[in-house]
Amino acid sequence: MTQGEWQDVSEELRDQALYWHGRMADDASSPEDNEAFLAWLTSDPQHFDVFAMLERMETDLDTLAVEAKEPANENNPHERWQLLPAAAAAVVALVFAVTWLLPSSPTPPPSIVVASASSPQNVALEDGSSVRLAPGTTAAVQWDDANRQITDFRGLGYFSVEPDKDRPFTVELSSGTITVVGTEFEVLNRDGVMQVTVTEGVITFTGTADDEYRVEAGHRIQASATDGFEIMTFERDAYASWETGQLRFEHHSLYEIAKSVNRYFGQDVLVVAPQAAGRTFRGLLLLETPEQISTDLAAALDLVVERDGVAYSLR
Repeated sequence: MTQGEWQDVSEELRDQALYWHGRMADDASSPEDNEAFLAWLTSDPQHFDVFAMLERMETDLDTLAVEAKEPANENNPHERWQLLPAAAAAVVALVFAVTWLLPSSPTPPPSIVVASASSPQNVALEDGSSVRLAPGTTAAVQWDDANRQITDFRGLGYFSVEPDKDRPFTVELSSGTITVVGTEFEVLNRDGVMQVTVTEGVITFTGTADDEYRVEAGHRIQASATDGFEIMTFERDAYASWETGQLRFEHHSLYEIAKSVNRYFGQDVLVVAPQAAGRTFRGLLLLETPEQISTDLAAALDLVVERDGVAYSLR
């Protein structure tokens, strides 16, 4: 990042990014701080871009040691955070791309990983496990000699976990905890929907009431419409596995395709007009941008694409 690029960012947004950079570097940061930071980071794609810009900068952060104002807070409207050179040089418990900071303390603070709003994030973990995060997904990682733990997971992710019977791999959700030794599975946890799909091996899901479920490959568990959970099978051959960077469809309707694409991006980026909803498509869709996906579908089915905000409409 150059001085010019940083100066092109609004003063208000620079202050916010510097504040959160310093706050998350502080050993006294709390779970509430992490929650507030995630809310700020994911509320606007520009927040992520500017924070990532700050993380990538190659110049000395001392040159940016300016007073950064905390975003408006009803409880502390006058509180301010001063980004000091010492804080700027501290180990930051935030990780982007595939770099994981592993502090030497016995219980290091969790590292926060965020996939941008427009592209997935591949994360390689130090034990050989890997996670692919769909756009807009966030998670916190606790990694030490005793734990392989993912918390605060929001969005869509595909996990490939290396076996380690001495350190089970857990993913904590508001509705329960996933525990595995080594397997592959997908987690969807967004907008009140919780669903875990197992493609290889076995997982154990423990609900908040300590109710335990064993879910084998070829099955998924999801929160039921009533209290509790339900386990069901799915057709593995027909399963649209987005983690490969593409979606395969076999004469699926545009309505079904739009649901899969919107599930991946975490928002309604593809809209199908009623008169086109029944049209079918067979083939592969590369998961690039919403614009490219809608353009490819329109070309294949002789439809028209119209843009409306972040969404692309096929008619």
